[in-house]
Amino acid sequence: MKVLLFLFGVISLILTQYPFYFFPASLFALVPLLIIVENLNNKKAFFISFFYTFPFFFIHLNWLYNLDVGENLGILLVIGVSFMIILRTILFCVWFLLFRNSKNPIIFGLSFTIYEWIISYWLFDLSLPWANYFYTSIGFLTYAQISSIFGAHFITFSLITFNHALYLSFKRKINVLPYSLFVLVIILFGIFWKNFKIKKEGYLTVAVAQVNVLPRYAYDPNEWKETINAFSELIDSLKGKNFDILVLSESAIPGIYPQNQWNFELVMRILNELKKPILMGNVRVEDKNFYNSALLIDTVGKIVDYYDKVHIVPFGENLPFYEYLPDFIRNLDLGQGNYSKGKAFKPINFKNYKIGVMICYESIFPEISRSFIKNNAQLLFVITNDGWFGPSAGPIEHYLFSRLRAIETGKYIVRSAKTGISAIIDDKGNVIKEIGLFKRGYFIQKVPLNSFKTPYTYIGESWIILLVIIILGFKILRRWKIINS
Repeated sequence: MKVLLFLFGVISLILTQYPFYFFPASLFALVPLLIIVENLNNKKAFFISFFYTFPFFFIHLNWLYNLDVGENLGILLVIGVSFMIILRTILFCVWFLLFRNSKNPIIFGLSFTIYEWIISYWLFDLSLPWANYFYTSIGFLTYAQISSIFGAHFITFSLITFNHALYLSFKRKINVLPYSLFVLVIILFGIFWKNFKIKKEGYLTVAVAQVNVLPRYAYDPNEWKETINAFSELIDSLKGKNFDILVLSESAIPGIYPQNQWNFELVMRILNELKKPILMGNVRVEDKNFYNSALLIDTVGKIVDYYDKVHIVPFGENLPFYEYLPDFIRNLDLGQGNYSKGKAFKPINFKNYKIGVMICYESIFPEISRSFIKNNAQLLFVITNDGWFGPSAGPIEHYLFSRLRAIETGKYIVRSAKTGISAIIDDKGNVIKEIGLFKRGYFIQKVPLNSFKTPYTYIGESWIILLVIIILGFKILRRWKIINS
């Protein structure tokens, strides 16, 4: 019986995320685990919880094995990714052992939320908000609308709290009805918010081009040939079309603009033929520092504004915490880049509007999109190059995560990906336009801007801290009454 319950629970947990996003499973995915281990010692509970969650983390992180790092670094990639998957599983198990015997669903749900929050944000350079429980709501966007108030971590809190309440109700220790009403209220709010119209303050007509050229290392002549051919097709298709700005992905055009001759000539050709400004991802050099940047280039080829990527990819764009490392470690060649961090989440100014541009990896962090909105961005862009990961789940999940960023901020998102998926996502997380993975093409879309700030923009994750303070306050007050009674 317990074997069947174990298998049912493992499958339920897997169903909560891509490619299923079966939201109902998120309401009970941890209940079988709680039932199985309830009378077991910590050693057995750890063992069972490890194998209960390992398939989940393996399925949702194994796409990292697809990263093209070359033959020399292939073994390091396998070791590193395997270590990450095992570590994520162990960290879950440690949390589970600490709180599995909790008698309060709110404490159980809050503790898990804090665990995910730490992994997602408070590990700084090593943070990775991937395979988080709240992403199950992509399968039920009505529920996801609550993230416009309290952020995505509140989705995790509500669902894990309900899991524990459901488990305790099976043990006849609590009444699950109040927690069911809690979930129902979130759904009712979602119905209301999906129909709430945010006031528009203008429009930009964007042309998003997806070149679909696989990235290579260094300056491969074949990549350049394919890139030139791709832009020849796209330029011919875009000629005479009416739009305000051409949006290109991260590294859509290899090289450093305007230093690299091939890069410069291709950009100038696009400008001369289309006579429209370009927003594109490129390398920027300043004081011998290299930045992964979004460049706004006017119709005569001048860089009129830019944003330097702040949260760079650990081991890919530089070593984690490289600014604090001694020189002999910083100079080790482990295949990493040598990019420096940008200084602030600074929106780019275009036509009296402010647009926040998240570069690749940055779009998986709720705190980053929130920072752009706090700095008065009226529209969000994501420019990325996911071609390094091939036909894996990584590029697809990366794209889908932007749907929550749109809901959290109340902003449309314009996404341009070198090999896909490029898209327009509205402020409720709905996809308006899309170019599939590994397809070449473009679309033109009129996109609204607004200066509205969702409650989440102001609140952030402060509700977590407030709830911790309230719970600790009650515990201290209760103990004080017992001592003095």
